[in-house]
Amino acid sequence: MHSQAVVLSLLLALAAPLRAETAQVQRETLERFMPYAGEPVREIRSFRYWNWRPLGREWFAVWTRPNDGVYLVRVELPCIGIDSARRIGISSNNTVVDPQIDRVTFDDNARRSCGIAEIRPVDFKRMRADDRAAGRVTPR
Repeated sequence: MHSQAVVLSLLLALAAPLRAETAQVQRETLERFMPYAGEPVREIRSFRYWNWRPLGREWFAVWTRPNDGVYLVRVELPCIGIDSARRIGISSNNTVVDPQIDRVTFDDNARRSCGIAEIRPVDFKRMRADDRAAGRVTPR
């Protein structure tokens, strides 16, 4: 039993710096997206979720259909665990996402869900062009 506790302590000690690094990378990536984010919108029309990326405990980026659009989504707090979620789902009504009605679920668990505080469109084409000009890789 003692050896299990030691192994668990070592695993937790090793995981803490990795989690901190992930949080730092998420903050840096959010900072990269923000200058390209527009004003909050009332809804996303023709929503077809394609990909996503967590950007901390409050934000994530979502890509709709390949090359169709990118949005920053801020969730209502507390939203515990979304920053480390593996998968998300976003409810919608007839392919329209409305922050006042719809929710984000994550890790295939309907009980793990959060309200949407705001949605901001991202000028991803301009972001990619600026990154190319600066020799940087655009976050995906």
